[in-house]
Amino acid sequence: MPGLKKKVEAIKNHLKRNEFYFYAGGEVDLEEKISYGYYRLSSIAGNIAPRVINNWFRGLLEGRQENEQEIMEIGMILEQVYQGNAIVNVKRILNQKGFQVGICRSPIGN
Repeated sequence: MPGLKKKVEAIKNHLKRNEFYFYAGGEVDLEEKISYGYYRLSSIAGNIAPRVINNWFRGLLEGRQENEQEIMEIGMILEQVYQGNAIVNVKRILNQKGFQVGICRSPIGN
């Protein structure tokens, strides 16, 4: 997590809200990050399901509860992305959807 709750609170106490943006770095533990004061999302899963992730994020910011179907859909998307290497998964899924984004090279040293 880019910063803990106390760090976000300390920064917010010294800055006006519009001077600094607080981005949650990805969807993992997103609800917790929002409770700390993050209100923007640098989304990884949004690359494959931008509308779904945007609606989910906006709903979390507004305190709206998702229905069971939405929870299942979000869970499936997050599992597809975060099961293993997120970048490899995003590129694979985008390629399958017809967006030619190439493949990831093997890690250096392997």
